[in-house]
Amino acid sequence: MLSPGKEEFKFVGEVGVEAWKHIGTRIKQLGPMRPTERIIAELGAVAVCLANTLRPAIEASNSRSTTADQLLKRVMQEARALLESVIREQK
Repeated sequence: MLSPGKEEFKFVGEVGVEAWKHIGTRIKQLGPMRPTERIIAELGAVAVCLANTLRPAIEASNSRSTTADQLLKRVMQEARALLESVIREQK
């Protein structure tokens, strides 16, 4: 995505955590569910957010498929980087 400065990075982190908490709160309103069902519901909500975020850039592109692939690849790289410490902790 961007190479944010310190303030932008802080903002992105805070907003991301707020969105994650909001999604979790709304998922709990659905009632009891198995952990796998909860994760699938959360991922579905995140996918809708992601698609809505990426849509304008993809629609504005002359090569929509390529742009979508590039943006999604970048998102996955960012997510992997955020999870790297958890992945390394595996026993």
